[in-house]
Amino acid sequence: EELELEKMAAAQKFKARPPPRRGASRGAAGVPQVLKRPATVPQSPAIVKSQKYAKQARENASKRRREAAAPGFDPAPTVPAPFHLRSQELHELARKRQKREHDREAEKENAARLFHAQKNKSAGPRFVPRPSLRPLTVCDNVELHSDRQHARRQAYEEQKRQRDRRAQERRAAQEAEQRQRE
Repeated sequence: EELELEKMAAAQKFKARPPPRRGASRGAAGVPQVLKRPATVPQSPAIVKSQKYAKQARENASKRRREAAAPGFDPAPTVPAPFHLRSQELHELARKRQKREHDREAEKENAARLFHAQKNKSAGPRFVPRPSLRPLTVCDNVELHSDRQHARRQAYEEQKRQRDRRAQERRAAQEAEQRQRE
């Protein structure tokens, strides 16, 4: 412990350094400082209406000036003349061709849905099986493994019952002898 205390006393004291300052406009720890915006000044609805009417009045005045500048000129809207494009013709031809192809495909599909029986490829006589030359199968009495196992199990259980009966008789005889001795 003394050695540790000496080492700790010999070690330099730790002192944290302050963070670097990179500019006066920044906030704490490098976060930029946000300047406050001026508060919104409310306006009365009457002022807004007057501004709207003023705008309409300016538009009417400019319209009157235009009319005064060109007397007898009727500013009717221009009606464009119909025009013809070659691409519209080509598009219409392609659409008609595509419709014809679609109709042909639909016709083929409808024809394919109808049932058409195929011709019999084997035009020879019908198949008739020949009678077998082997003798017929005869079912004999079959002895199954489960039947044999059942018989063995019954014999075993009968032997066990006899052994248990003999053992019980022996115990009863021994108990009788003990009673007579007492």
